[in-house]
Amino acid sequence: MIIEHPRGSQRPHKAGKTLMQAHYGFIKNTRGVDGDEVDCYLGPNELATHVHIVKQLKKDTGEFDELKLMMGFNSEEEAKSMYLNHYSNDARFFGGIITYPMEILKLAIQDNKYNAKAIKSFLYKHDHELKLPINCAECNTPLVKLDKYDYYCSMCDNNQTHKCR
Repeated sequence: MIIEHPRGSQRPHKAGKTLMQAHYGFIKNTRGVDGDEVDCYLGPNELATHVHIVKQLKKDTGEFDELKLMMGFNSEEEAKSMYLNHYSNDARFFGGIITYPMEILKLAIQDNKYNAKAIKSFLYKHDHELKLPINCAECNTPLVKLDKYDYYCSMCDNNQTHKCR
């Protein structure tokens, strides 16, 4: 991760400046759905095992804007709270949050070697799966899509194949 705005610094934007309560930057050599590198907030827990992914909305229209990775946070609640703190707790920016094991994020970056600029649409595809989730047959947890038919259950820590979709 490249830190552009360290915790405690002021991050300029169209409406003014935001006091950064967490490190903020991007994951080098990646490409998000907006064409820029994937944005990331970094919390205090360097040993966190999960990444929390916020679906950011456009404030005025409520349409999808981009995804923000929240790494180094102990829970979805902690990640969501930190995200909202950077947007004056304005929930119009917040479109939901999902959590994946950090290993899934690492695989997404490594597996997209065909694209030198990296993960491009991986997270975007998973974001859209929230609308029609496929749930684990064992624990009913929404599954993470790995490829066309293979899914991963973070609760059961196993791979499953679903050919019905």
